[in-house]
Amino acid sequence: MSLAAAAVERAMKRQEVIMRALSGSLTWIQAAEILDMDLRSLRRWRARFEAGGAVALYDRRQLPSPRRAPALEVQRILRLYRERFTGWNVRHFYRFARRDHAVRLSYSFVRLA
Repeated sequence: MSLAAAAVERAMKRQEVIMRALSGSLTWIQAAEILDMDLRSLRRWRARFEAGGAVALYDRRQLPSPRRAPALEVQRILRLYRERFTGWNVRHFYRFARRDHAVRLSYSFVRLA
């Protein structure tokens, strides 16, 4: 089974169980047990379903993180260090990169890059 098919199957199962719980044929505790999740997690899924419909029940495992640093920005920082600031420590490099080259990523990110 492909990853996409597995995601569709999980979403369909969530939808079916949530619909049964909304109709009253299942209690929310039973629904949580069927889906093998905590009651609090099920309430979050229910809120997502009520806000966005069945499409909101797809988990976001396959999507890239919204907090991920843009690849071009990372490449620019690495190129900048290699070409103009070789041998500088992170603290000095970060201060000049932020001031003179409009680097917007955090100090910790630059240090680990």
